[in-house]
Order: sequence, then structure tokens, then C-alpha cells
Amino acid sequence: HHHHHHPHPPPLTNPRSPRSALPPMPSLTSTASGSLRHTPQDLPRRPPLDNLLSTDLLPPRGAVVQSGGFMAQKTDKMLRADDADARWAAVEHLKATREDTQAEHADSVAQLLKDDDELVQWNAAEMLGNMGEVAGGYAGDLAALLSHTNKDLRKVAAKALGRMGPAGGQFAEQIAGLLTSDDASMRVTAVQALGHLGPFASPAAPHVAQCLSDNDHHVRYAALESLWNLGPEALISQIPAMISLLSHTDSQIRWVGMELLKRMGPGAESEAERVAQLLDSDDADVRLAAVEVLAAIGQGGGTNQQHIRRITALLQDSNTKVRWAVVKATKSWDGGQCKAHLEDVVQLLGHEEPPVRRVAAEVMSWIVLHLGMTDIKAITNVLLTDKVQGETVRNILEPLKKTVQMPNLSTQQSNLAAKFTAALLPHPDVNVRQLGLEVLCRVAAVAVAGVGDAIAACLRDPDARVRTAAVSALEQPASVEKRHMEVLKTLMNDQDTVVRCAAANSLRRIQHPASDRYFSSHHSYSSHSHNNHHYGSSIGSTFMGSGIGSSKRSALSSPSSGTLALPLVAQVAMAGLEPHTLYCSILSPNLQVLVLVDRHLVNKYVCQG
Repeated sequence: HHHHHHPHPPPLTNPRSPRSALPPMPSLTSTASGSLRHTPQDLPRRPPLDNLLSTDLLPPRGAVVQSGGFMAQKTDKMLRADDADARWAAVEHLKATREDTQAEHADSVAQLLKDDDELVQWNAAEMLGNMGEVAGGYAGDLAALLSHTNKDLRKVAAKALGRMGPAGGQFAEQIAGLLTSDDASMRVTAVQALGHLGPFASPAAPHVAQCLSDNDHHVRYAALESLWNLGPEALISQIPAMISLLSHTDSQIRWVGMELLKRMGPGAESEAERVAQLLDSDDADVRLAAVEVLAAIGQGGGTNQQHIRRITALLQDSNTKVRWAVVKATKSWDGGQCKAHLEDVVQLLGHEEPPVRRVAAEVMSWIVLHLGMTDIKAITNVLLTDKVQGETVRNILEPLKKTVQMPNLSTQQSNLAAKFTAALLPHPDVNVRQLGLEVLCRVAAVAVAGVGDAIAACLRDPDARVRTAAVSALEQPASVEKRHMEVLKTLMNDQDTVVRCAAANSLRRIQHPASDRYFSSHHSYSSHSHNNHHYGSSIGSTFMGSGIGSSKRSALSSPSSGTLALPLVAQVAMAGLEPHTLYCSILSPNLQVLVLVDRHLVNKYVCQG
């Protein structure tokens, strides 16, 4: 709270004495107020309200709250004053008062709808509109203004009727009459008024629907929102009009039809067949609109198989946007629909056009999560043959990598994903194997029968990247079985440094005693040079048990010990290890110190060695 702002409310701009001391009201015919009617052209037509309030024509603002009696008489008198400015100001003043005060004077205000001054009429209409349904009894008087010669009066009357609920709804047809106006702002006002009336204006639905293809985009947008507000019955009656917009030449008008039909979703199911006919259009934009609308209609699972087959066929469309719209549409399919179209999609995976294979792969990565185990076996058998290129299989796994991390994925779905991916691990393409293992790193389902073994088989892969990925995929402690441990242990002597590190790290995470050997600081340096099978088992132990006695090891952590690092590095170099081993092994805390002590010396010596 800002205490430095006014601790007391600011004084009123027009301080007045209490009511008992009100000065007598001047006669309304006095020249002072009369002269207001004949102001020069350059002055505003109506004086600012504060001036009027200070001329004692009106009760002070504070006093209005003490409604009734004297005040009410005074306001009524003002509303019937001879001077148009006074009448206008009285209405303006009433607008700022409480609702019950307004209701007391509503009759007098309604009389002003027939006033001979258009500004007074306008203000009276606006006030009744602001009152809403309470003023419904005056709807007939307002409706009379809909045919007034003054455009602004027609507008304000339509707006006011729009706020009067059932009473205003009786005049929906008259309001709709304004939609033929040449003035776009008038059409917007009329359409919005009908929208505010909601279901009460449903008889005017055809008129609103005509505005969906208006040449002014403000009118189109207002018509879209209003038609939506008219309620389900009105909407359903206008579906044919919306469908005809889908093949309109103007993209913005097509969008209006699409937007409404998509919002209706399964509610527009009765007319799905008419939308489906547009799938054969020669115009890509029309096909696109039809796909998007059918996808929205089918979200309730209501789209019939025939439509889905026709949509799936559009995965081969020549237009990129249409193809990807189909991909998006498939994401609303249920299990039955996925199964029904499995064969179509599998065939497209071997299509001669790369863009078609690409979208088919994207669809397949989604379908996989909605099938049974037998279907998955059948698919993976096809994917392992040379009918389908490795690149296509990677395009199936890539989206799966993201999908398996979605929080709303069911256990069954993540198990399916794990089974599917594991079945692809024997693939001849090394990139497929690596990507498959990356997917399995992200699925919390390695415990699924057979998946662990498939990963373990990759530990013996000829490619080092695949071996490293396999170590990571096995890392969920719950799923590492004894027999996998043995394979991991053998990897600690792998010829690839990264694999050795990954294996040791993995064993360390699951607290396997073998990792202690890798990270221990008690192995003497000589044991490494003599026993070749130990060669990779650790650089950590080489360093920590090297020529420097254990008593001096603490000295490594002091910044001034750069000189101490030199004999160490020289010994690493002599041990014949690869230069980058040093960086891979930063996992060991003591080593980190060494590299921080003198990075450039380390580089210099290791590279020269």
C-alpha cells in the first residue's frame, strides 16, 4: 500500500454547503442558461458537466445519494426543463447515480426518447441501455428509434436493445434490418447487439450468418462471435452456410467458417459428409480447411472410418501444409481408428517421395502408443527389413523421444513405446540403434520384460557411441539385473575411453563394488604397467596412486602447487593413455583439482607426450 498517496480524500472540486443552505434555484429561462443554446460553432455542442453543476441547475453530487423527496422532485423537474442542455445534463447526471435512483426516473427518461433534441434522445437511449433488463419495458420506445434518420440514434438504440434480454429479443428482426446498412460500423453494432441478446435473437441467425462473408473484417469477426453466442440451435441451422465459406476464395473468410466449425467440434457431426466432399477440391487451401474441420468434428471419436481413410490418403498430398494438417488430425484418433489405418501408414513408410515418408513416420510414432503388442511386433518386423530406410525409422523414433516424456502418458503407453523401441535395437543402421537407446533412456519402463536384455545386447555393439548409449539406458537402478552387471564390468576394460568412463560411472551410481576399483586411490602405479588387462580400468587410480606419496596428495588442492602437477602429468603421458582421457576422467574429485591448478601446463604436457 502506498501510504504517501492522499491520506485524506482530495476535497471535492465543487464544495457546497449542506442541503439546508442550498441557494434558491435560478429560473430556467434566465439568459445565462438560455444563451447556451446559441454558442458559436467552434465551441462544443454541450458544455462540460462541471460547469453545469456549478450553475446550481443540478443537485450537488454528494446530495444525490440522499435520494427521494426533495432530490427526486428536483431531478424530475430538470428532466422536464425547457432547456435542452439542462435535460441532457440531467440524464448525464442520472447515469452516475445508483440503480434504484435511475429506476425511479426511468419513466421520465423514456419520455426523452421522443425529445426534439437528438442529443437528449441519444443520452436517454444510452442510459436505458445501461440499465439493462430492468428497463425492458421501454424496449418498444427504443425500437422506434431504429428507423430514425439519424445514424447515431439508430446505433445507440440497437446497442441498448442488445442489453435488454428477452424484451430486446422481440425486436431482433428490426435490429437485423440495420445489417443492410452501407456503413460497416453500423453493421458491427447491429451484429454485436444480436450477439448480446444470445438465444433471444436466434430467429435472426440467418442474417448474422450472412455477415460471416462481409467484406469488412470487423463485421466478419463480430458475426463469428455473435453467431457463437446465439446458441447451439441457431448454430446447427447455419452449418451449411459455414461449410460454403470453406471453399471461399478469400482466405480470411475461409478462416471464419473454419473457426466456427472447429469450435462446434462433434456438434457439427451431422454435416461431416458435406465437409468430407471438400477433401477432393483442386484448391490446397480448401483441402486444408476440410482436414482441420474434420479433425475437430472427429474428436468425439465420431468421424466414420470412410472419412479417416480419405484423410489418411492426403498424407501423399502435394501440399506441405495439407500433409502436416493430416499429421495433426491423426493425433485425435483413438485405438480403434489407429488400428484400422495401420496398414495404410505402414505402406506409406516405403513411399518413393521423401516428404511422404517423413509425415508417415510422424504419424507412426503416434499410432504406436495406441496399439496392441501383436501389432507392434508386426510393425517392427517390417521396419527391420530393407523395405523401410534407416532415415525413416529415425524419423519415427525422434518424435517418440519427446512424446515419452509427456506427463499425461499412461503406463501402458510408455511400456508400448519401450517394447517398440527395444525391438528396433538390432537395426543395421548405427544411428537408429543409438537413437533407440536415447529413447529408452527417457522411458521409465526398462523393467518391461525383454527390454533390459535388448539394451544389454547393445553393450557389445561394435560402435562405441552405441555402447555408451546402452550404458546410459541401463542406468535405472531398479532394472539392472545381475547378468547385465557382468557385461558392464567387462566394459571397464573397453578400448574406448568414453565407454570406460560411462561404465564405471554407471556401476558407481548403482554402488557396485567394481566401481570402487575404478575410482580407488590405492592401486599402485606399477600394477597398471604390468597387467595389461587392467589398462583401461582407471585413470583415477593411475593418478592417485602415482609417484607422489599419499601424504602429499592433499598438497594438490593448494593453488600454489602447479609444480607438483608436472611429474604427475608426465607420468600420465608415459603411461601411454590417450590425451583426452584426462578430461573424461574429471569425474574423480581429486582430478578436478589438478586440471584447475594449471590447465595450460596439462594441455602442453599431455599433447607433447
